Amino acid sequence: MGSTADVDLLIASLADEEPLVRSHVARALGSIGTIEAFAALRARLIFEEDDSVRSELLSAIERSAR
Repeated sequence: MGSTADVDLLIASLADEEPLVRSHVARALGSIGTIEAFAALRARLIFEEDDSVRSELLSAIERSAR
């Protein structure tokens, strides 16, 4: 799922062209749960058009907020 050392690479991968990649990245960032990860998830949510990725982003944001 990744560690805090992976956050920068994962954040960059939120812009991947494949929705499946973005979904997995959102899940990983939500599990890591750093302030940077949470901010990146919220920022991506504004621009994300794929419904399945938006759903994963929202779930990850909820996990990060706990």
